[in-house]
Amino acid sequence: MADSTSTVPDDWLTTLEERFPGRQRELGQLHNLLGKPGSPLPPAIFVSGHSATGKTTVVRAFLEHLPRRRWAYVNCVDRFAPRLLFEDALNQFAGMRPTFRNGVCRNYARCDTEADFVLKLRELLEGAGHCLAFDDDRHILVVDRAERLRDMSASLLPSLLRLGELTERNICVVLISSVIWEKFRTRTGSLEPIKVRFRDYNKHILANVLQIIAKDRPVGEPDASFFLTFVDTVYEVFQKNCKDLNELRHLVAMLFPVYAKPVHEGYVKRTETSKLFKLAQPHFATASDKLYLRDISSAE
Repeated sequence: MADSTSTVPDDWLTTLEERFPGRQRELGQLHNLLGKPGSPLPPAIFVSGHSATGKTTVVRAFLEHLPRRRWAYVNCVDRFAPRLLFEDALNQFAGMRPTFRNGVCRNYARCDTEADFVLKLRELLEGAGHCLAFDDDRHILVVDRAERLRDMSASLLPSLLRLGELTERNICVVLISSVIWEKFRTRTGSLEPIKVRFRDYNKHILANVLQIIAKDRPVGEPDASFFLTFVDTVYEVFQKNCKDLNELRHLVAMLFPVYAKPVHEGYVKRTETSKLFKLAQPHFATASDKLYLRDISSAE
């Protein structure tokens, strides 16, 4: 009998779409891959996109409907060695917290190699009474900042891509990265993951994302439409060199006081947007130059 907690309820999906405007397509892809009852999970999913496109936040929010021991999240920034990654994942699947005694950290199990991890994970899931024949046995391992796996063992990434096959369990590995899949160094014959690409916040998506930025409106600014008009202007100016939502919000917070100053001082009307932009243009130019130089430096 299917366990309803292993599926994504329609109302939960609707809630997520409202919570993350402009991410309906990506949520739909995750739902098709991970949220259908009675279906085996894909072996691996590769979630990519520029920074601040909501990859990690959306994936974790999507999995929150599952019981906590059904999924594990590890970040390769602080789990910078295979052993740390393996042991953290096992702790989460086992529902235990590591304990420290006499300066020694005690985990669910010690895992020095990929073979240890596969064996312990298989035993853990089997011991928990899970069976591949039922759809409530599904488990998901999320590996964030997955590009750092390339600096670890050469066999680690291929092993993770085949984790379900190696453990003989219904488990999916979700890799999250701002680096495209083609830049991952994989052995010939490695399993190709299913790719989910998070789009940049372009102007079409921005129509929904404005709901997010609108929350940044200064307390002393009563006119929401005036603020949103300014946000649209900032996007038009910086869209070529700014693909980061957090950076866009920073630019809005930095430049809006300069843009609105003539209005607050009473010598320009709110409706005179062209005049306001002309007065603020030197500040826009300075910020744009910094973004351009940063992009040139990154490209080199």
